[in-house]
Amino acid sequence: MNDLPPAPAEVDLACPECDYNLTGATGDRCPWCGWKIDPGELAAEGAQQPARRWTVVASSVVVAVGTMWAVLALVQRGRRVSLTLADGVGALAILSGVGGHLLLAGAAALHKARWPMRRGEVSSIVLFVALLSMIAAVAGATQALDFAPTPLFNSRGFRVNGVAEFVLMGALFALPGLLLLILRLVAFRPRRGRRSPEAASREALTAAGAPFFIEVEGRYAPDAVIVTGGGASRAVLPEVERLIAQTWEAELAVAGGTQRLLYDGPLVRLVALECDPGPLRLLTGETTYREFLGTNLYNAPAVLRAGPQYLADALGVSAAAITSDGYMALGRRAARVAFYPGYVHPFGGMLEPADAAGAGAYDVFVCAARELAEELGVARGDIREMHLAGLVRDRRIHQPELLVEAMLTLTRAELQAQFDPAASDGEHQILELVFEEPEGFLAAMERWRPITPVAQATLLLRGRHLWGESWYEDACFRLYGELPAVVRPPQARSHSE
Repeated sequence: MNDLPPAPAEVDLACPECDYNLTGATGDRCPWCGWKIDPGELAAEGAQQPARRWTVVASSVVVAVGTMWAVLALVQRGRRVSLTLADGVGALAILSGVGGHLLLAGAAALHKARWPMRRGEVSSIVLFVALLSMIAAVAGATQALDFAPTPLFNSRGFRVNGVAEFVLMGALFALPGLLLLILRLVAFRPRRGRRSPEAASREALTAAGAPFFIEVEGRYAPDAVIVTGGGASRAVLPEVERLIAQTWEAELAVAGGTQRLLYDGPLVRLVALECDPGPLRLLTGETTYREFLGTNLYNAPAVLRAGPQYLADALGVSAAAITSDGYMALGRRAARVAFYPGYVHPFGGMLEPADAAGAGAYDVFVCAARELAEELGVARGDIREMHLAGLVRDRRIHQPELLVEAMLTLTRAELQAQFDPAASDGEHQILELVFEEPEGFLAAMERWRPITPVAQATLLLRGRHLWGESWYEDACFRLYGELPAVVRPPQARSHSE
């Protein structure tokens, strides 16, 4: 970060998003949160920090000294009467306010990092003292009701001058605490301070970084994706089997009283893969939807603690349709589907034995074409070409998902005209389209919320192909504050090993 301007000697260059000290950092991003560094913004903040900080220090000192001077003046001119409990409470209100101002002034004077200060223990103490001072002020002012000379009453017999003195004295006693609250708002910032729209979008999409991780990235033509069977089935553990049975019974009971789709059937599970060098080779085994529902879909964290070999890991195939005039089409899932109802998601499902291509092999592109036909009404002749963009896993359910991009001969208008949610099982109720431009993808991810992790990965990997690594990294940092993890799984063993 050689182009950063010099900062004032007493002020560090702190990241506006996470407070990381950027002084001496290299690169164009914050090493901690990924904020894209704007030297001009940092210079402007650095120049304004000292003035704002010392304004708070001076204000707090003036209020504290002025309040003590007023108290001493009143004591010297005060009535010669014995002190009451109300007098002591009033003194507590004033002195606590003075103490709070002195604490705030000291904290601000010693603060050298980014201004306003981060809320923490000092902020909580200042808030407590300010509220205590104001409450004590009201309690201490009650003495005015007893000391009002020559009481005056209104027509209803209410004491007028006593109430007036009470209000006036309460306001004077509470003034230090009120000013302390105001200065606290100026001196401390909520949470992480100013949040950019990108940071807000990031928090809305996920609170714990990228919601998916990548196992395979690249672009594979159909002849470069080789899927073979004969791999191991899911390992068996009694505790996991009981969990699967309990989950299935519970879901059957729920589905029986609703319109939700739920049925068991054979699926294809991912056992292992190898992708470097050469084509992508996937070794698969057998599993069922019941096992997938009881492991990945509802109990992935618990099963993973026992071991990944106990997961069903049903291999999913998700297809994004790209129209001839440059629009990507995804779908809004219906409310009655088993998982992610109401979310935007690609068109797809899971690899099934019906997708077998003979000799123990499977064709994931046949599966993708079938799903596009069933859910989007796209005929095989409407697909100009297809390729695989990668394999990702949703962090929550840990299911392996193949991302297919299907280039159509149809325009957006033609695709919209033939889309019929009732034509198939009605998995998708709304067709969502976005024009392929850099900012359009990010805006769509915000506009389409909720959106599944697989849909987010589909957009981001497509964007990386269209606009390069720089766009991809910038988009990921804006959305998640990090790059999605790339996890290389163990390579598949050959059948002869």
